[in-house]
Amino acid sequence: MRVIALLSLIFGFMMQFLLDGQTFTHAVLGIVCGVAAVACGLASARKDRPNRWEGRIMAGLGLVLGVWCVVMLPSAYRFQEKFNGRREQRQKMDEQNRPANKSAPTGRPPYLRLLRKPSSFPETVSCHAFGIVATQTFTSPSRFDAKTTFSPLRSQPTCG
Repeated sequence: MRVIALLSLIFGFMMQFLLDGQTFTHAVLGIVCGVAAVACGLASARKDRPNRWEGRIMAGLGLVLGVWCVVMLPSAYRFQEKFNGRREQRQKMDEQNRPANKSAPTGRPPYLRLLRKPSSFPETVSCHAFGIVATQTFTSPSRFDAKTTFSPLRSQPTCG
């Protein structure tokens, strides 16, 4: 029982220090963990006479956790509502500002996006070596007459 009380205390206190904007949810979980720590601590103190003080300490810490979370609930609810509202508003603004002809982002910066697949290993090495330059013209080793310009500002390569 002491192990369960200790784990619920650790989990409950750790939830209070997460900074992801969901403070109300963390406070509710802290109350649940505090109640579990109080119940397991008191059960441990009742059953194990020689180590009664350990169970009482666990129950006391669980009570502190529970009271702290109950006191925090009203302000945590207001904060979480504002946080979620701002997040939704920002997502709507991002969707509105995205041009209609652009697809969803690929997750890679534009200067690392290859606009056509290289046809040989030396060309692949060249693309990786010069891909971070704003505009780079190089002769393709596989096609000696083709020149390709890669630019992060254009959506398609220009061949000449």
